[in-house]
Amino acid sequence: MGVGVSQETRGTVANDIYMKVLKDTYAEMQAARQLTPRHQEWFNGVVRGSTPQQGDSLENAVAKAVAARMKTVFLAFGDRKHAEFTDKMRFRHNMVKSVDAGLIPGYLSHGICRFGEVKEKTAKTYETIRFFVTNGDIELRTDQQRYVKLLDSSRDKIMYYGVAQTFDRCGNLLGFNKDRGEDGVMFLTDDKQEALFQIAALSTDMTADYFRSIAVPAQPKAQAAAAPRF
Repeated sequence: MGVGVSQETRGTVANDIYMKVLKDTYAEMQAARQLTPRHQEWFNGVVRGSTPQQGDSLENAVAKAVAARMKTVFLAFGDRKHAEFTDKMRFRHNMVKSVDAGLIPGYLSHGICRFGEVKEKTAKTYETIRFFVTNGDIELRTDQQRYVKLLDSSRDKIMYYGVAQTFDRCGNLLGFNKDRGEDGVMFLTDDKQEALFQIAALSTDMTADYFRSIAVPAQPKAQAAAAPRF
C-alpha cells in the first residue's frame, strides 16, 4: 500500500486558459455576427449604425459565453483531478466522484471545481467532506455566504481545499460543520502533494502523517517536465 507522489509547480500560472477562452469566444461570436443576413438582423430588431448598443450587447453576450465555456473547462478539470488523486491512492478509501464547477462571483477568470467527497449518513443528515480545486489565490471564510474570497485577481494559483458541510436528507445544504477542522475548513494548500496526504487521510481512518511516511517519491526524469496547465 502506498501513495504516489507527483510534482506540481506551486503557484502555477494558468490565466492563459482564460485568455484563450476569451479570444476564441470573441472570434466565434464576431464570425457569427458577420454571417448574419441583413434581413435577419432587421427582423431581430438590430439596426445597423447603433454601435454603442451593439457593443454593449456583444460585451454581455461574450461575458455569458465565456462564463459558460470556463465552467465547461473546470468540469473537465474536475474529472481529471478525481482520476489523478484516485490513481495515486492505491488503497481502499471512501472518496467518491462528485464533480461540479462554477466561477468565483465577480470574476470570469477564476473558478472553483469540486472533484470528490466523503459522505456519512446520520439519523437526520448527511455529513460530508468535499474536495475542491481552484485557480485563484484564495482564503476561506465559512462565516460568510460566499465563503471563497479571491485575494488577488491579477494572479493565478492552483489551490486545493476540503470543507466539512452538512446536508439534510433532501440534499439541501444546512451549513458548515464548524466542529470539524478550523470552522469547517479541513485544509487549504497550494501543494498538490500535501493535498494528496490530506485527502487520503480524510478518506480513510488514517492520518496525514501516516501517508507522508509511506509516500512513494516521484522517479527522477531525464528531462524536466513542462509546468502543468489546465
